[in-house]
Amino acid sequence: VTNAQYKVFVDATKHEAPSHWSEGKISRGMEEHPVVNVSWKYAQAFCNWAGVALPSEREWEKAARGIDGRKYPWGDEAPSAELCNFDSQVDDTTEVGSYPKGASPYGLLDMAGNVWEWCSDWYDDGYYAVSPETDPQGPGEMQGKVVRSGSFLKIADECRSARRQARVPSVDTNYDLGFRLVRTDTQDRKYRPSMEDLLTILRICAGTKDAICLLHADINRDGRLDLIDAISIIQTVSGLRD
Repeated sequence: VTNAQYKVFVDATKHEAPSHWSEGKISRGMEEHPVVNVSWKYAQAFCNWAGVALPSEREWEKAARGIDGRKYPWGDEAPSAELCNFDSQVDDTTEVGSYPKGASPYGLLDMAGNVWEWCSDWYDDGYYAVSPETDPQGPGEMQGKVVRSGSFLKIADECRSARRQARVPSVDTNYDLGFRLVRTDTQDRKYRPSMEDLLTILRICAGTKDAICLLHADINRDGRLDLIDAISIIQTVSGLRD
């Protein structure tokens, strides 16, 4: 989730902005960087608003490394400056999608380095020694939630696809901690944007004729109009204004 996408949520819900946003505003040039300084609790609030979910740990790892046991999303080759943002080589986050050569087997980007990413599962250090071999559902409630991916601050070993750590969901935030999303058919059937949500989008896009046209478009071509489309609409309209 980028800063620009999270800003839509903040504006629509009056939710608290990340602590490093000066006066609740994104720093110029950081719009397409991953949002950071977001606790698990706030990431979950975004998901509830947008009708999506945080990935489970098993979903995250399969998306990152496929089924062939590779060490990193792109294979077993050690990380480099062409593959991911790690080991303070850039000393900051980079725009989402900046490392196409580091794509996972499913084409997902930034699954090694850049920022740690929240998962929905509770963290149990010994869980996978006793879990089912197929489709593990995660442990019961523990003290921390799982984070994956490593970050721009971490060495290569910390960015392995199997690497996992824990953070306290209600309080932990950091400049190298963000989140990504999944969406299921069940969530799609249950969720529909409210009129208030759509009016908020129109207010944000007020005065732009293109926004009215785009509002009726299925931006991601999934057969429905929802807040994922809305976020894309706002980003597109922002580009048209520029």
